[in-house]
Amino acid sequence: RHKELLKNTAILAFGKFATQFMAFLLLPIYTHFLSPADYGTFDLILTYATLALPFLTLRLEFAAFRFLIDERKSDRGKTRIISTILGMTGGLAFVWIVLFAIVSTFVSVEYGLFVAMLAIAMVASGVFLQFARGLGSNKAFATASIIAGLVTSIGGGLSVAVLGWGIEGMLGSAIVGNILASVYLLIRLQIPRYI
Repeated sequence: RHKELLKNTAILAFGKFATQFMAFLLLPIYTHFLSPADYGTFDLILTYATLALPFLTLRLEFAAFRFLIDERKSDRGKTRIISTILGMTGGLAFVWIVLFAIVSTFVSVEYGLFVAMLAIAMVASGVFLQFARGLGSNKAFATASIIAGLVTSIGGGLSVAVLGWGIEGMLGSAIVGNILASVYLLIRLQIPRYI
């Protein structure tokens, strides 16, 4: 048990550390090519998207993690939990999109489409990451975290330094990184068989 705990802790820590370390290494590139106002706007958008997550998911992904642990040996139990969580978070995401579309017709939100897309991508990756943990697939969790971090960091650095896309490039990289992590987990965990 102690060996298993240490191994799982090391895998999860590596996944998180690698992601944060890559972002830290690319910080000088971001601050060199973006003005302080642009970088502040990017950081504010990430903060808004992160703050929106509890309202978009009602933190159901953590419920999935908790209850999947109990149902690891039951395909029927896993199907019930995963289907329920996907249905509810999908419904909440749809409500978010409709509300955002209504509000954006009356209020102009700078980079609004990026904010909406980033929030949805973060919801998807968050849910699938917790599925991975709940199903006991810590290596898939760490790999998906690394995929999201590398694509977000390297894509953001290239889009800012080489392509000159600024905030749009950084936000686009974050969206693509979260989507690729979700697709990886969707395939790796064989989620469709539990729906």
